[in-house]
Amino acid sequence: MAQKQQAQSIETEGELTSSPAADEVTATAAPDTEAPSTETTVEDQTAPVVEKKRVKKKGRLVSVDEILPKPSYWPVFLAFAVAALLFGCVSNPYMLGVGIILVIVAVLGWTLERR
Repeated sequence: MAQKQQAQSIETEGELTSSPAADEVTATAAPDTEAPSTETTVEDQTAPVVEKKRVKKKGRLVSVDEILPKPSYWPVFLAFAVAALLFGCVSNPYMLGVGIILVIVAVLGWTLERR
């Protein structure tokens, strides 16, 4: 019965307020428990993080000749090889085999070409 009166006195118009009786009840409810320690240990402390400023490195200027690839005939050879491959699909299996071999040679030649 006393608990109902305390609950009613604590709750007024939907807002909770504290009363001395409620504080006494919670204080006497667990006398054997200890309060958490407020001491800090070495593990709790972290070293401050120091961020380094990013420094923009000065690079050397590159010319257009260094960026662009050198002229090559391999793309033209690959175009003819694909045309032979497609013609082989339509005409006969021997031409198809020749087209496959030409495409492989053209792709390998273009990828292994030195600058």
